[in-house]
Amino acid sequence: MSQEAFDTYRKDIRKDTVIVIDPDLVPKHDIGRPVYKVHAQRIAEKLGNKIVTNIVMVGAATAIFDVLKHDAVREAVIDSVPKKFIDLNKEAFEKGLEAGKNAREEL
Repeated sequence: MSQEAFDTYRKDIRKDTVIVIDPDLVPKHDIGRPVYKVHAQRIAEKLGNKIVTNIVMVGAATAIFDVLKHDAVREAVIDSVPKKFIDLNKEAFEKGLEAGKNAREEL
């Protein structure tokens, strides 16, 4: 989720690759094909902790790809974090799901 990583690996992107980016972190992402845009870091910051940016992206990817049951991924997230951070991570996941659904509609 950085411009440097995107620029480094863009030549390796196959035609069938689905691309999901945070446009705040990767502002130069025009590669002539659709790109799903999720403002994951901005969402995490609004939740009060930038560290959950990855969980926002997990939620977004769950909605964008729509191959896993949302409840199953949600439970996996809950099972993977310390108890004191469960509520924050659940909210990050839910906000990510919503952002992923919105990204799908924008394409």
